[in-house]
Amino acid sequence: MIIGTTSYIYPVDILNNVKKLLNKVNDVELVLFETPKESNLPSQKEIKILHELSLNNNLTYTVHLPLSISLAHTKKEERLISINFTNEIIKLTTPLNPFSYIIHISITDNPLQKGFFYLDKKELQEWKKRTKESLLNILGSIKSPSLLSIENINYPFEYLNDAIYELNLSVCLDIGHLILYSNKLDKNKTTINIISDHLSSYSNIIRVIHLHGVVNNKDHKSLIPNYKNENQKGFINNNYKTITDTLKIIKKMKFDGVLTLEVFNKYDFMASLSLVNSILK
Repeated sequence: MIIGTTSYIYPVDILNNVKKLLNKVNDVELVLFETPKESNLPSQKEIKILHELSLNNNLTYTVHLPLSISLAHTKKEERLISINFTNEIIKLTTPLNPFSYIIHISITDNPLQKGFFYLDKKELQEWKKRTKESLLNILGSIKSPSLLSIENINYPFEYLNDAIYELNLSVCLDIGHLILYSNKLDKNKTTINIISDHLSSYSNIIRVIHLHGVVNNKDHKSLIPNYKNENQKGFINNNYKTITDTLKIIKKMKFDGVLTLEVFNKYDFMASLSLVNSILK
């Protein structure tokens, strides 16, 4: 198993985060974005340096494609923009030989819309068609379809089963998202049972697992509570055992992909890494 974390642990740019994380993890998730006002896409020079760091330090990269991508948008022109943008980023980062490209398939036309969503039969059929068509238009940019990992987000993940299996894609199973939306996914099951079911159902195609805590309905928090923050006291009772039980399942299944601690500051990273090492090693 490869233990990793994100490129935003320290308040510096991606390249300097990677340098600071050397010897702490063996994979860095490059969390990329681009807006009309701001972009963190690495330059060609930075890509070259990142590649050298990888070769010299037993380091791999997972590339998290921007959240703004909307491959299933109802408007064709918007889908084409997302397809072209995705292909550009894949081309840019190909020299890094990423362990996986991770992508969200938004279920609404606003990829950043909050909430949990279901579609009726007709809507689902149309969404699946748009999704598959867009995915086919980006797979040509990737060495192998299995390098593209579809992440579970804010709707039933089985909506994507047809595309995943027909196109031979991989899965990025986000445990934090399963915790966050467990009461929406199945009210008759415990959170750990929902997680266990997903780990079992997709065991042969899970390439990446994202792990992070959920505190007061906010995800991407430490796996261990920060006792200095009074608002996190309930974390132990609600999710700590779920997290530790999940790690034990991952260990038992002999997962050999990347386990990313998807947190975004030094405290959350170091505390989470300590817990993971205590259970997995």
